[in-house]
Amino acid sequence: TVRKINLAEYRKEQSEKILSQQNYENIIPINSGINTSEITDNINKDFENTENHKKPETSDNTEQPDTTEEISSEQTQSVNIVDENQRDIPIKYIGEAFSTYIILEYGENDLMFIDKHAAHERLIYEKLKKQNADSHPQMLLEPVAVTLDQNECETVIENKDLLLQAGFDVDYFGNSTVLIRAVPIILENSDISESFMEIADYLQKHKKIVLSEKMEWIYQNTACRAAVKAGNISHPQELIDLVLTLEKNPEVRYCPHGRPIYFLI
Repeated sequence: TVRKINLAEYRKEQSEKILSQQNYENIIPINSGINTSEITDNINKDFENTENHKKPETSDNTEQPDTTEEISSEQTQSVNIVDENQRDIPIKYIGEAFSTYIILEYGENDLMFIDKHAAHERLIYEKLKKQNADSHPQMLLEPVAVTLDQNECETVIENKDLLLQAGFDVDYFGNSTVLIRAVPIILENSDISESFMEIADYLQKHKKIVLSEKMEWIYQNTACRAAVKAGNISHPQELIDLVLTLEKNPEVRYCPHGRPIYFLI
């Protein structure tokens, strides 16, 4: 047979059993006049003694190891990114967030976040424009073969002089394939093929625009390809050097596409 148990009655029975086994000598009745603060003090002292017992005793002259994490100069270095003659604001490099934003203490109450890709892209873009007349393409040890569709290939050959001015030395190889023999010196080898295919596609789709606009777009594309990538890990000194370069170019505030390079919070 199954016995039905009332939960409230069961709890009452169990409580009575437990209370009947208790030693009441140490129980403090309410309003007994005993100073409970003394009891609390004794408990705290016992706790402190227990904690001290756990720690190894050392003499006062013994040096304790410093467990504070040391921050290297590479991680925190004061960097002025604004000309002192223009504005006297202390700035300190803090670190990087999401492998994308350089974090700086800007003055006493603000934080500055710099988009490292946008900043580097704009600096490269300005450099390409300034070196336009005197730039010398970087000759490749082995030409890079890029296969295009027929229309793109014809457009590339038609704009060969324009491409050379932008730093790309190109020859027709046959079967809609071109050989890239030289590129802008700031462009990595791994980006050459994809970058050039984007340029060829753009030139083919924008045949009627003026040469200056074509050059502007090629500079922007090349700068974007050559700039440090968001999400890639950068060494702290590389980021500090980027900040120092921004200090020398205070007019640089937006990327070539118009996106702000930094913001304050």
